[in-house]
Amino acid sequence: MKKIVFTAVFTFFIGISAFGSGRKDHGDFPDSPMRIIVPYAVNGGTDVVSRIMGRALERDLGQPVFIENILGGSGAGGMIAGAASIPDGYTMTMVTRELVSLPEMGMAEINTGDFRLLGLVNLEPAILVVRSDSPYRSLGDLIETAERKPGKLKFASAAKPHFYVLEFEDRKKISFNKIPYNGAAMAIPAVARGDADFTLANYGEIWESLEGGQIRALAVMHESRMSGLESVPTFRELGIDIISYTWRGLVVPAGTPDSVYLLLENAVRKACADPEFIQEMKDYHYRLSYKNPEEFMAFIEKDRETIRNILKQTALQ
Repeated sequence: MKKIVFTAVFTFFIGISAFGSGRKDHGDFPDSPMRIIVPYAVNGGTDVVSRIMGRALERDLGQPVFIENILGGSGAGGMIAGAASIPDGYTMTMVTRELVSLPEMGMAEINTGDFRLLGLVNLEPAILVVRSDSPYRSLGDLIETAERKPGKLKFASAAKPHFYVLEFEDRKKISFNKIPYNGAAMAIPAVARGDADFTLANYGEIWESLEGGQIRALAVMHESRMSGLESVPTFRELGIDIISYTWRGLVVPAGTPDSVYLLLENAVRKACADPEFIQEMKDYHYRLSYKNPEEFMAFIEKDRETIRNILKQTALQ
């Protein structure tokens, strides 16, 4: 597959000089505005979680924390820009599962070694949704159509590849017409408009459209039924043994000095215990799941094995 490669010109294009100048004296860190790079569109789950985290970090660090959305390459654009930023602590990046999946598929020159992990922040199960007036009233209806008409149903894919749907296709030996969008913030409205038949996203991303009556949930990829969606069965209940999540964690570039790194790692840990941060995550329907850097790395390695197994099963390697 074609690799997604971004050059240093791209890094300068995003205005990196406004957020750091390679300072050697870190004694007063931070003494100017900071930023979090978000590799997906505004109002998507990663964007919302990043903004909540940014506000918590502002309270602790005493500096403004700006959000910069850098799109492209199913998240590769923003993550590569974050890895290439000046390692002075003034640029953080909210990374997602694509940090693991894209390099495993040879689609991006990025890996965990390009970063120092600050902490896992958020873990969300996938929920399958259709538009409110969809003829598909159950997961069984959708599967039956996919079996009769392979490749007909349109799946709004928030990332490419989308591992939720790959595993779904493999387990049921069906195929969908996968249409790429720049994150769930664009995929969900596509389903609500009828441009696509269904998508898989997390609760924080879909709840407004659910409450607004624009979409319906058919099944969740979780161990048990979810709070707020008690009437929606799990994939397991419906005979499909899939439990799948998206995750989000904060990182800084490799080479960030220890003194700065430790201060930021502590700030992320404190933010995840901050009652105001916890309440705001609840208000926006996102699940707090903090893991420290060591736990986060172990989690990533376990997810890497999961992704490799999915790739083997779907013959994409």
